[in-house]
Amino acid sequence: MRISPHWSKEIRQHPNLLKQHQSLFEQKTILMESVLDKVTILSDVSLSGKFFLMLNKLGIRHRYCGKGSYYQKCYKLGCVTILVEPIFSRIPKIKVILNPSNAGLTFDQVKSWVLFLFDSYQNVYVSRVEYKIDLYGYPPLEVMKRIWGSGIRKYNDERYEGQTLYIGSRFSNTQRVIYDKGRERGQTSNDWTRIEVRERYKGHGKIPFVQFISHLRLYNPFESLLIVDLSSSVLSKKLHKFNCELSKEGVATVIRTLKQLTSNQKKSIINALQKEGSLLYLDWIYRNKLNKWLKN
Repeated sequence: MRISPHWSKEIRQHPNLLKQHQSLFEQKTILMESVLDKVTILSDVSLSGKFFLMLNKLGIRHRYCGKGSYYQKCYKLGCVTILVEPIFSRIPKIKVILNPSNAGLTFDQVKSWVLFLFDSYQNVYVSRVEYKIDLYGYPPLEVMKRIWGSGIRKYNDERYEGQTLYIGSRFSNTQRVIYDKGRERGQTSNDWTRIEVRERYKGHGKIPFVQFISHLRLYNPFESLLIVDLSSSVLSKKLHKFNCELSKEGVATVIRTLKQLTSNQKKSIINALQKEGSLLYLDWIYRNKLNKWLKN
């Protein structure tokens, strides 16, 4: 049986328990293949007896949460973290963080974990999702220069230190993030770029887990994102036509450039680049990766 190295030591060294809970721990997909990097789940339902029985067999005890957490205790399994005992009464009793991408989990395994923890999908909600695409052979800096998407109002490349570009505020409902995943993993080759769409569902906007899993196939968080080929002569000609030059400031080159133009001018340039085959649509990539992941 193959399992992810990201599970805790107690789990990896317990073959009998792994066999008993094979549906939860077996790595059925290639690591990083899931389009879900992180899913945060909230509930006021008590954790199941099956979960605590497994913890006892593993010898896993709770830890005390660090400073700044809204919870007092947590159980860390590696790719699954469970936080309990909130410090404020208005906060949900249970918070679960799942990392399907690190565990090599399938979509069915994500659902199995929720059932294992709560015995039901009822009164279980999704409060945050990090959707992701991994691009190999695309240097992160080049992707940051070429990225474009409709509706971009705020971006932050002042914090850029060779690693990360933030599009949208971290306090907003949606934020797009581009960073050097290879560097984060300690790899020397500079050709693994991670693009994430981080979505938050606050307060009464939390999504019932049943709704989340039923709508996953229908929703594409990368719908408005694309990468522009900066070497295209069409882009330069269009910019010159509108008395605009390619920005040389910061990292978000295309964003800085196109934000100077009107909506019609942007559409004109994008249409021309599309005809030239100079656009890489990230929604197509996401859709293909989603379909591949769901077939496992």
